[in-house]
Amino acid sequence: MPASEGRKALLLGAAAGMLADADVLLRFWSDPALPWEVHRHATHALVFAPLGGLIAALPFLLLVRAWRASGMRTMLAASLAYATHGLLDACTSYGTSLLLPFSGARAAWDVIAILDPLFTLMLGAGMLLAAWRLRKAPAFAALALCAAYLGLGWRQHTAAMDEVLRLAASRGHIVERARALPTPMNLVVWRGLYVAQGRIYADGGRVPILGAPRFTPGTSVPLLAPEAGPASGRDEARAARIADVEARFERFADGFAARDPERPDVLADMRYSLEVASFSPLWGIQVGASNAGGDPVSWVDLAADRRAALRRMWEDLRRH
Repeated sequence: MPASEGRKALLLGAAAGMLADADVLLRFWSDPALPWEVHRHATHALVFAPLGGLIAALPFLLLVRAWRASGMRTMLAASLAYATHGLLDACTSYGTSLLLPFSGARAAWDVIAILDPLFTLMLGAGMLLAAWRLRKAPAFAALALCAAYLGLGWRQHTAAMDEVLRLAASRGHIVERARALPTPMNLVVWRGLYVAQGRIYADGGRVPILGAPRFTPGTSVPLLAPEAGPASGRDEARAARIADVEARFERFADGFAARDPERPDVLADMRYSLEVASFSPLWGIQVGASNAGGDPVSWVDLAADRRAALRRMWEDLRRH
């Protein structure tokens, strides 16, 4: 394959692999208070991959004359590249709607964190070397390293999950649901969550590559208890709006939604916290107080000072 053709093929794969995130544009036409509901949704589903591959391939088929004779093969390659986006997102703790429309559940395998620079570096380096040298070997080597890294994440997740369930059993709790989430930028420090007796419990600690896990008992918060709405009129519509948003947010948070201990008017996603074994959430929705448009629900960034938040998170990771 000529050098120009090989680089165009790499560009096609990169474009198809990133196209699924175009769903961020949909938030401008969706409920402005809930931007999270449209991201990693339908465009990330496996059934959408053929259409996504077609959309990604069309510009290349129009511009690269030599590819038109093998249009089906080009679209198949683009569709496979497109499908990898949803599968990789499912490996993270944030997850994605991988099986729509057959299931609305978000696939979140908790193998790696949402932010993992090492994984990104390995994948990016392989792609750049393959593009520079026009050889398959760097790409295959990067894929092998990434697969091994995901396998290590799976092993670490299994050990962390065992520790979460052990701590729950030591307290005499019957676990309703549980998660073990890798913390950003590593596979060693893990955040454990489980729901029992109407509360969310957080524990955290280290899962060494070699050696036994060492978790620190953490704290707990009450599960979301929706407030009773007013009886009639405008207040009834307002209460219905709040109840609807709370239910949708609870589904989004995988059942780990609770009111922020420091701000009771904010319903927060307790899966993610600035502190491993406690509850200092990163985002949530404020309910009750109307914004300028009269909507009683608004999105809240609970870590507005990013530098301070990152410093606090890093210090907590070092402690664990």
